[in-house]
Amino acid sequence: ATVRLPGMSIETRGDKASVRIGGFHIDADDSDGTARVSASGREGDVSINAQDDAAEIRAAASGEATRVSWMLTDNRASESGWRLVGYEARGPVGGPLVVATVRSRDRNRERAFEDARDLVALNAGE
Repeated sequence: ATVRLPGMSIETRGDKASVRIGGFHIDADDSDGTARVSASGREGDVSINAQDDAAEIRAAASGEATRVSWMLTDNRASESGWRLVGYEARGPVGGPLVVATVRSRDRNRERAFEDARDLVALNAGE
């Protein structure tokens, strides 16, 4: 099935679906358990690649300064026991670049990444 309206498109074929709304895109495939989500706008870009119980999330703010987040999360622990790893980086054009790394054996990413963002903002500024 296909639906097309100004600024919006939805297409489905069997186990696959594709949704486009403005700068927001979702591509999903139930046959292999994958989903890709991307969005871009004046504030920056976000992408999410998910498969089964794992996801990779990237976010980058627009502008000359650096402001980037990256997260890899999985319901299954790695050999080292980590379920979530990532970083938050921020800095002005001329430097310095402040980076906080995050590792967690628990998938509760909200608290860990909020603390990392606060720490980076404290050292690099908003």
